[in-house]
Amino acid sequence: MDSPEGRRITASLVRRAGAEPGAAAVAVAAIEVWREIGEALSPVIGHRGVAALYSRSIFLAGRLHPWLGSAPDALALELELESLRSRIAARTTPGAFEGSAEFLLTFHDLLNSMVGPTLAERMLGRIWDGPAGGESARDILS
Repeated sequence: MDSPEGRRITASLVRRAGAEPGAAAVAVAAIEVWREIGEALSPVIGHRGVAALYSRSIFLAGRLHPWLGSAPDALALELELESLRSRIAARTTPGAFEGSAEFLLTFHDLLNSMVGPTLAERMLGRIWDGPAGGESARDILS
């Protein structure tokens, strides 16, 4: 997560998970982000488009974090979120942050490659940015 985008995504998860998060709080934060992504992108690329990007992202991020699981059926996005929450919550806190952030960064990169960084930022930038507060990503992951 040495890229600016990776740090931004990790910082978003840290803010959402709270000041003293455990893996369960990270899982809730990650699922919240995925739901917001779905809400933001579904009107533009449809539920199936979001599901296809989600599926491809989990496949790619799963190479570094096999516990993320295999790529789900592109039509089962909503059903997969509860399973994803359980898998994230079962990790250590640093592992939950790292895997969740990698998964989201992979999604971010795929979306950027499809629509370009300017449009991707317009569609998802508000999700990564939020109220300041909490610990820094470096504090959580060190």
